[in-house]
Amino acid sequence: MAVLEEILGVTITVRVNGVDCVEYDDPEASDKQPTWPTSSKYIESPDDAEFSIHTTIDSNYDWGDQNHVLSVLHTVDNTWIRDSLVKSSRLENGKYEYDVSGKLTCSGESGHWNIHKLKFCTVNTEALQQEFIIPTTPPPQASLDGLSDAEVRRLAAERLTMINGEKPIKEENAIAAKRELSEVQDLTQDDRPTKIRRLSPEVIDLTDD
Repeated sequence: MAVLEEILGVTITVRVNGVDCVEYDDPEASDKQPTWPTSSKYIESPDDAEFSIHTTIDSNYDWGDQNHVLSVLHTVDNTWIRDSLVKSSRLENGKYEYDVSGKLTCSGESGHWNIHKLKFCTVNTEALQQEFIIPTTPPPQASLDGLSDAEVRRLAAERLTMINGEKPIKEENAIAAKRELSEVQDLTQDDRPTKIRRLSPEVIDLTDD
């Protein structure tokens, strides 16, 4: 919904099938320096959908004297679509609403007036997500839905084997590391059982020549 604090009483929305489109703030709006009051929004809509510009003018607008006329210019992609002139006398129940759904053109041959409907083009949703204009799609969560009982049991068995297989390896590594730090084996004996002797600290006098 485009609302300007400088011009109260005038709101404009874009509609598809009579329903307002979802709007997102323009992330670069603060960097722009327009010469007149401006509201910048992004909207979400189905690809190739027809749309209309819905304008509402109510009694909050500063009408001034009774001869005041509000001129509303509608453009799409810098292309003129329609001009509207609104007086306070057109308000009913405190407001006046109308829709612009296309551009009127006159056929030179027949003299008939035709309306060219407003229509959205296809937009790259991924590009808008990368610019953080619209929310990104969350990744799907892991689920066992749709798996058979046999597949669930197989996955559970694989996980249990993985858990049980990691624990002995860690304990064995811890024991081996402890032996390397605290024990010295005498490997010079051939037939005798291996003797294990522990190292004790020695003090050497380095002042003796």
